[in-house]
Amino acid sequence: MISLSDIPKADENTLCVLGNGFDLMHGVQSSYYDFSKTIGKKSYLRFCLENYLMEDDLWADFENNLAKINIGYMCSSFLIDDRLDEMNAYDEDATIADFYVAAETAAEPIITIAEELPKRFSKWVNKLYIRTDDRPLRNILGAGLVLNFNYTEFVETLYGVDKSNVCYIHGCRRKIKGQPRDNLILGHMPGDSEPAYDFADSKPLRKLSNHEYQLLYYAQEEAIRYVSEADDMLTKHSKSIIKNNMLFFKRLEKINKVIIVGHSLYKVDWDYFAAIIDNVDDANNVTWYIGCYGENDVQQAEKFINNFDISKEKVHIFRTNNVKVNIFDKSDKVDERKSFAKKY
Repeated sequence: MISLSDIPKADENTLCVLGNGFDLMHGVQSSYYDFSKTIGKKSYLRFCLENYLMEDDLWADFENNLAKINIGYMCSSFLIDDRLDEMNAYDEDATIADFYVAAETAAEPIITIAEELPKRFSKWVNKLYIRTDDRPLRNILGAGLVLNFNYTEFVETLYGVDKSNVCYIHGCRRKIKGQPRDNLILGHMPGDSEPAYDFADSKPLRKLSNHEYQLLYYAQEEAIRYVSEADDMLTKHSKSIIKNNMLFFKRLEKINKVIIVGHSLYKVDWDYFAAIIDNVDDANNVTWYIGCYGENDVQQAEKFINNFDISKEKVHIFRTNNVKVNIFDKSDKVDERKSFAKKY
């Protein structure tokens, strides 16, 4: 355990990894609980999130909880039969469109989440701002490379880090003239939703004809396909993301220090850290400085260290929960560029 002041300043051989705790440290209201407050209580998106994802504290680990789909609540034989009956799809004069509408209607809650959540999330991210003029990491950040898991550009505007040295691995909210905005990547780990597809089916109460059973079978398969497609949209395909950012990872060859601030090191992002280790020339010579906000972060750090077989002699833990900054009132937004120029 070391103090923040003991961490060496980033140089050309340093990689800084920033998570949401970095933004929170600077007064940004960027937690998923903050996001949840922007979704109205009568919003259909909120209804779908809270009723079709199987987690009591949905926002505590929001991205991972997106994998906990209550497929049985949408695609059981009992409910699909009801959808087919509503659409009169069993009728001999029904069209194929009636069949597909019934199946799609069954999967509508997860389709709504997949289509509406990114829009609402991006709108919220674009309104985030800092609420402090303090720079608690001024003796650390500056040179070196930055792997940024945040969607905000505050590491540049607050600490003067050159944007060419920053990889916004899940996209950046910044609007560049003449270019489309980045898609902000939000989702769960690949494969985490697989258990949801092994649900206990509830059979129809009424007796069905052979024709109806066959139609029901295919409608249920079609509804699950709709769910799977929506689920894929809510999956963070890290290997593809790494491939698309390989030019940045190739720049890590000479890295000998990794400083992690505000990242809880959950398994959902381990593929990225594996890519860091794979692209460093001498991974055994890397010194890791890991910021921990509380006991849970320390436990996650230990799991991380053990998983990647990192020598504990090469790991230093520093506390971030004792970093204090002066928070401005909501009405006072900071012009980060002017503030940086003034301070430095």
